[in-house]
Amino acid sequence: MVFIKKCFVSLILVLYCFLLPGCSVDKNDQKADELYSDDTDEESDELKGVWIESEYETYKVGITNVRVKWYNSLFDTMMFGQPFILEENINGKWKKVRKETNSNYGFTLEGLILDSNNTRWHTYDLSCYTDGLTSGEYRISASFFRNTLDGNDYGAGNYPEYQVYGYFNVGDISTKRNLTVLDDTKIEYLNDEYHFAIYLPKEWEGLQVIKEQQTGNKEWDELFRKIDKEFIIINLRHPQWTKKTPYQDISFVIFRTEQWNKNLNAATNEDYDLLPQSVPGGNYLFVIRLNPTAYIGTLNGYNEVLEIIGDDYFNSFVHDY
Repeated sequence: MVFIKKCFVSLILVLYCFLLPGCSVDKNDQKADELYSDDTDEESDELKGVWIESEYETYKVGITNVRVKWYNSLFDTMMFGQPFILEENINGKWKKVRKETNSNYGFTLEGLILDSNNTRWHTYDLSCYTDGLTSGEYRISASFFRNTLDGNDYGAGNYPEYQVYGYFNVGDISTKRNLTVLDDTKIEYLNDEYHFAIYLPKEWEGLQVIKEQQTGNKEWDELFRKIDKEFIIINLRHPQWTKKTPYQDISFVIFRTEQWNKNLNAATNEDYDLLPQSVPGGNYLFVIRLNPTAYIGTLNGYNEVLEIIGDDYFNSFVHDY
């Protein structure tokens, strides 16, 4: 049922993407700078309790992507997509950023769910608007839908639309933002190398990160090397782990997307049921799967870890970063 719902909201968002002003969504459509005027003085409605914050208060000159954190402090579900507008504050007025180009850019047509009382990272690629920002004050303007009110679904075609604005500066020195903490009972582990994040109970603070190049199981290692000979095992290890009383690791297998796409069919003989469960993250560069040899029911923390990683892709505390 979860998968069906995700597909359904994605279809709704397809229509939304074609209507939202921004980069062109198809090579036959008009260019973005023909779709809207320069000034953006009239701001769309915002929804108190839903907002975005950029990872940095100030980025270095030349930045071409900005990672933001979406926040939903309400007890209802929201949905946003890839489309956005990049704006610069010029003499007190917000103007859309443009660049001279003959290329047509598009947005991936997908619905991204922002669950109630939750956060989600998202990276905005600025390349359709700029080849690198100069010094100034900027903001990302993005739309989203409210899917439910007091837990009740509005119904297809009735989702109210709102706007969020994420403000940041560009200058000579980058400055990290002191991001809002929505839930102080958890920590968030961020992996910038493989582009995934995971919410963990406070007791995981001080975890170890251990990398390996084999699972220890001959059959799995052979299969994984056929897919990507440089696959990596990454283990998140609880601070209470000891050799005498080991604690259940959170363990992933990470493949390079290019190798995955190239070798998957031959490696599996197109029998995809051989593959372990998929995990969110990777940012198009990597494919992340659960390590099938790591999860042992007799270990301390086994049930806790199973709740964290979830029983399918859409039911996991792991997310993109």
